[in-house]
Amino acid sequence: MKIKYISIVFLSLTIFIQGLNAEIRKSYYESGELQNTTEYKNNKKNGLYISYYKNGVILYKELYKNNKSVYSMRYHKNGSLYKKDKYINGKEYSEEIYNKNGKVEFSIINDVQHGMKKRYIDKKKPNSVMPYSYFGDILYSSTPYVNGKKEGLGKIYYDDGKAAALTFYKNDKIQWKKSFYKDGTKANIYDGEFINGLFNGTITYFYSNKKVSSIETYKHQYENLGNHKPQSYDELREYETGYKYGPYIKYHGTGNIYYSLNYKHNSLDGLQQWYYPSGYLKKEAIYNLARPVSETYYQDPDTKKWYSVFLNLLKGDKNNSFKLQGLQETHYSNGELRSESYYKDGKLNGTSKIYYNTGELYIVEEYKDSKLLSRIKYYKDGSILRKFKKYK
Repeated sequence: MKIKYISIVFLSLTIFIQGLNAEIRKSYYESGELQNTTEYKNNKKNGLYISYYKNGVILYKELYKNNKSVYSMRYHKNGSLYKKDKYINGKEYSEEIYNKNGKVEFSIINDVQHGMKKRYIDKKKPNSVMPYSYFGDILYSSTPYVNGKKEGLGKIYYDDGKAAALTFYKNDKIQWKKSFYKDGTKANIYDGEFINGLFNGTITYFYSNKKVSSIETYKHQYENLGNHKPQSYDELREYETGYKYGPYIKYHGTGNIYYSLNYKHNSLDGLQQWYYPSGYLKKEAIYNLARPVSETYYQDPDTKKWYSVFLNLLKGDKNNSFKLQGLQETHYSNGELRSESYYKDGKLNGTSKIYYNTGELYIVEEYKDSKLLSRIKYYKDGSILRKFKKYK
């Protein structure tokens, strides 16, 4: 190649060497070391693009033909090959990851994965998980693949290298799972079996202090999931374990029950209960396949919060709103009845009564379709304080 001219641009530390129809472009680190070189022909990438570590060892190498990649290779700082990619018509066809001994550890050929797939965490970005070690420093997970399917023991790691979770796969399906806290104690216990990768049975989760966090019951419902792809962690956890079916109990860190729910076909069904941290019952509800039928709230004797209210709810209009139906009651903190009223399709109808906190009748009202027709107020001795009547 005949050199036509050499120009040095000091601001960008880039040197251009141009021939009649080909050129090699070079860039440098600010400290002066060669950073990369790129071969061009007819103003298109043709030939090698090579980038370097500051010590002169090759970091990355990629071959181009008419601006399209043919293959690429990435290296460790010691010069050993780490990753190799091949392209067809500029699109990636295969990918190979090499271990420290120079052998292929993981590969993807025509979208079929094989070997041990590892993901890493970058110390500079602790909340990000990277797919390859040259992006990160701390091993996050390892998952074995055979001919495109998960096969064998997969692991998730803490930053000190200890196992956070173990999952065993067979023919791309989960066979069993375990998770651990950093001190090695179990974070959960699976009591049941996996069928087609979905769990049937009870899972007990633990706080780090070894107290029970929750007890969850699942039933295999694979046929209803179809090709659904989970979009969140909670959805993924449910997808991997099956549909909730039966008791689902959550505990406060103190060991007291937080809530006790019941599921059927992944929907709340039957008696549901929620508790204050002190252990007193806070709320009860009856559900019929995700539809609330009734709710009752209770006061916490320690904090004196809340009063009880009994609600009857029925599914209403086409917008799936829920309407009050039947007798509704509220209570004072001392347990005395505060009020009682009747609803029909979400509207007050009939006689409503309000009582003093000592039990005596205070107000009597008559309603029709939530329109007040009359009201009478009473003294505690039963004599009338005031009357109101709506005339037509």
